[in-house]
Amino acid sequence: MRKIFMAAGFVLGLAACSDAAPEPKIAITGVTVLDATQQSANSTVLISGNTILSVGQDRDVPYGATVIDGTGKFLIPGLWDAHVHLSYYPDLGVETSYPLYIANGITSVRDTGGLTDLVLPMRDAAQAEGAIAPRVHIAGPLVDGTQRVYAGLNGRPNISVGVSTPDEARAEIDRLHDTGVDLIKLYEMNTPETFSAAAARANELNLPITAHVPLSMDAVDAAEAGIDGMEHLRNLEMSCAADYQRLRAERTQILADSLEEDGGTLRSSLHLLQRSAAIAAQDSVRCNDVIAALAREEVFQTPTLTVNTIATERLFNRLRWKKTFAYLPPIVQEQWAAGAKRLGETMRPSTDAAAFAAWSLAMITKLRDGGVKIMAGTDNPIGFLTPGFALHEELAFLVQGGLTPMDALTAATLHPAQFMRMDDHMGTVEAGKLADLVLLEDDPREDIRNTLSINTVIKDGRVFDRTTLDGMLTDLKVKGHRRASRSASNTTTGQTRSVLVLGGTGQLGSEIVKDLVDAGEKVTVLARPTSNRERLQGLDVSYVVGDMLNMEDMTQVFTGNTYQIVIDASGLPSARGDHSFYVNSQKIISKLAHDTGVEQVILHGAIGAGDSAEMFLAENLPEFQRVSIAAKSEAEVVLKNSGVPFTIIRHMTLLPIETNESGSAQLTDDRTAIGAISRDGLARLTMECLGAPKCINATLHAIDLDVELTGRYSGMWDRYKTVLKPEFYKRPE
Repeated sequence: MRKIFMAAGFVLGLAACSDAAPEPKIAITGVTVLDATQQSANSTVLISGNTILSVGQDRDVPYGATVIDGTGKFLIPGLWDAHVHLSYYPDLGVETSYPLYIANGITSVRDTGGLTDLVLPMRDAAQAEGAIAPRVHIAGPLVDGTQRVYAGLNGRPNISVGVSTPDEARAEIDRLHDTGVDLIKLYEMNTPETFSAAAARANELNLPITAHVPLSMDAVDAAEAGIDGMEHLRNLEMSCAADYQRLRAERTQILADSLEEDGGTLRSSLHLLQRSAAIAAQDSVRCNDVIAALAREEVFQTPTLTVNTIATERLFNRLRWKKTFAYLPPIVQEQWAAGAKRLGETMRPSTDAAAFAAWSLAMITKLRDGGVKIMAGTDNPIGFLTPGFALHEELAFLVQGGLTPMDALTAATLHPAQFMRMDDHMGTVEAGKLADLVLLEDDPREDIRNTLSINTVIKDGRVFDRTTLDGMLTDLKVKGHRRASRSASNTTTGQTRSVLVLGGTGQLGSEIVKDLVDAGEKVTVLARPTSNRERLQGLDVSYVVGDMLNMEDMTQVFTGNTYQIVIDASGLPSARGDHSFYVNSQKIISKLAHDTGVEQVILHGAIGAGDSAEMFLAENLPEFQRVSIAAKSEAEVVLKNSGVPFTIIRHMTLLPIETNESGSAQLTDDRTAIGAISRDGLARLTMECLGAPKCINATLHAIDLDVELTGRYSGMWDRYKTVLKPEFYKRPE
């Protein structure tokens, strides 16, 4: 049932402008525009602020506009995931899920169930100035019956509220409205009376309503109660059965006899009892009548095929899918890897599961042909569905179910906007609508998976080009690695350690210090009197001042505190200083570390030192490098002979501080390993070695073969070829 509705608080970008036409800021030229209403080649799209100014052919590009060349590319509206649960896995966090949505072209999501004290701040975070986040629309908690399915019992989170009377149902809708939710979600254990009362009150308050068909009702009755959508095709199979009246009577009796049972367990047992029988007894005439009622009442369907096919497609168990876990926080990676393994062992494909998956896919065409609008939603993160990536799987399933690629795009663009009654300013690429857009390299009409060929995402007029999107994804990987290494560093001993960092104010040292502070270690930084401490501003560190070549200064440093770990990230006091600094400073450090009982000294050296020197054509190295490598080789020997547990981490090309690691930085004991590494990557690998048995009395090479090489570093591998013996030159493919 479609109601007239104006989105509260929405102000179109042009509304604040004067009578003069606004100046275009962005022009996308030569592009093919694809949406539910048009397939227009060689178009120019002009954008000002967060609003599309015009769309058409043969448009002039105004002076001063930023031009995005869309030649050979395809422009679609920003995608929606119309069924997510942002608060379902608290450890996942919106700081992870929001960038994943944007990186996958998803500029809007509909949260279909979460406690308001959790999801309201999540919506606020998405709306904060500068946030990298989709538009977030929240339902608040599921409004269920007294026997709530999601009540925090038997492994299910608490994401619902229960009502027992029509008055309670109306009062709950009033409360949610006052709280500021964007839609209402009604659930399966409602009685017909509470369901109808809640729907009626939500309609009075102009709140869109989606629902699971209650176990005590028929789909037609639920539709006629005034709802706007249904999720998962849940319980439609019951309504389409030839003996639907008998099945409903059986459910009604079981519900009446099971008032003390947990709602989640009861719901599952009824599905197990009746679903397969209902699918086996499908009646096409009856099902056509149900579909006709859904179309007449304008009830959208969100099939969530990614969930409905989970037992047969087993997406969670596929290697390509598990690779998406790399973007998640370490604790979630661990939980999902273990959960996917466990589910893979326990959830065996069965005849019943195959029948339900096949029925779900077959319903897609029937619904479309019957005039029922379909929305693309995934239920992520339930079922180990990685936010963002999951929607592209859902689109592929919708096409597998019989939709055309353009139908599937409409399901992920216009239809969710229509459900939310926001299609006057979202869902298509038209003048006056919000600039939520995705530029694709490849034609999604030819293959729906081309929605993954994202060149640029524009959210609210803000441009995220491919380089920026890749950077966001890399950053998630890197943060995950760092959090994992920080966690590991403290779990080794189970307590905070005292760490002395030599050279901690430099570009590498400051990155290490930041990671140590984040890990909760007690950090002391040795600084020269002239050191610039700006990079460490605001960090909880202690300072000692001294000269690393002065035994008296260093004795005071080592005896003034007890250090478990010493990290030497120092460099020459001046750009071309005396390279004997490395040897002479290490003699002092090693002696004092031995005398004061330091448990580990970590020394940052150079690939080419010690037993890796044989790789190089020494005569081709610049003189300062030959001298430096020789000095660092001698410093390594000093440390190794000191009797102090040591870790030597060699690096080759150390990239500028602005360069972020790829997430693939690694330590290897292969003495012939070569490559560049970023400072943050080297810092993270240093953290992995704190107290780690694998690193004690070890010499390791640090490389990142996937790190981005730009500017003067773009020709790095060509330069390597001139200084390495041919047998040691191992350029990655």
